[in-house]
Amino acid sequence: MSRPITDQKIYEVRLFRNRDYLGDLGKLARDLTWTVHRNPQVGYNTLSFKVDQQAFDQWCKGTGVETEDVIRPINTDCQIWVRHTPDAEPVCVAHGYLYAMPAGIANGDAIDYQFEFKDQFLKLAGASRIPNGTRYTLPANQMVMHIISDAQIRQDPYRYKFTVGLNPTLPTITRQYNDWKPVSEAVAEMCDNSTGAGQFDVWIDQDYKVNVAKPRGKDSGLVFRYPYDPTLTMIPMASMPTYDQIPELMTAIRAVGEGQGDAAISVLIKDNDAIAKYGYIEGYQQYSSIESESVLQQKAQADLDNAISPNPAPVISVNGVFINWEDFGVGDLITYMNDAAVGYGLYGTVRVATITVNCDGNRNESIQLTTEVWNG
Repeated sequence: MSRPITDQKIYEVRLFRNRDYLGDLGKLARDLTWTVHRNPQVGYNTLSFKVDQQAFDQWCKGTGVETEDVIRPINTDCQIWVRHTPDAEPVCVAHGYLYAMPAGIANGDAIDYQFEFKDQFLKLAGASRIPNGTRYTLPANQMVMHIISDAQIRQDPYRYKFTVGLNPTLPTITRQYNDWKPVSEAVAEMCDNSTGAGQFDVWIDQDYKVNVAKPRGKDSGLVFRYPYDPTLTMIPMASMPTYDQIPELMTAIRAVGEGQGDAAISVLIKDNDAIAKYGYIEGYQQYSSIESESVLQQKAQADLDNAISPNPAPVISVNGVFINWEDFGVGDLITYMNDAAVGYGLYGTVRVATITVNCDGNRNESIQLTTEVWNG
């Protein structure tokens, strides 16, 4: 039995001004693209589209707003909603705020507006910075919320009005800021922390809620395969997967942790079987955030194992007819099989770190999934 497909997706491109809904621009928006990352340490979300300037002016008049107000940045938001079928409930796949005036681009005798919207999280890059000498000792989830809310208090009454969403209790960590740290950077740096609260994700949703999860996403149960086999229910990849992060071959690692010079902790990890097979190849790794020698050994051993027997996470391309956004999103676990691979990248379970979607004029989706090795 072949994999079920759908080509009935219906798009809405909803615009808001000062969080008031203006209307659906979906019938006018062209060259629609979006990128969503699982947390701000991985990257900041974006979405973009083009629209004919005159048609957009008429659309604004029809909604009772001035074009000049809508194209003014910061307080204009966009949300992309998709129905998997005409009768399905819509799901928000991407959203953001207009961070700059739309560019005017010549299109024959007409002019297009090029709109680009950025992650709401990026507003925190311009929030009141964390004062020099600030110290927090809190559960990591509470620290995220405190860093954001404290910045809002400092810049009162100019607030972004973000509220608290998912907020599970995480281990207590300590952070001290000896410079005037941007709020966005401070929160992003806490994600994927291997020596503190462990890996967790932070994101702001379409309801302006700040969410924390450990981890974001679920096991999707989806299996992606290359090459295509019409007799299987696995999702066919559109092309052979690629691998961006193949580690350099090493058979020994000199790992250095926290500290300066002779005061820094260090370990040397070797693999005798690999040395006999490939020769002695010593690599150097700096882990400045690791204070414990046992943790340093564990980290170096994992990196050495990966260098000798790489298990890289693939970048997967897939046609959107195989994807239902109701039950698939960034952070989800997927399985891949690459029958054309040699030596590495044959199969595995990985986590979706980034989803990038490009739509053609008929809203056919070309999807790229950037994945990462899942360590549980």
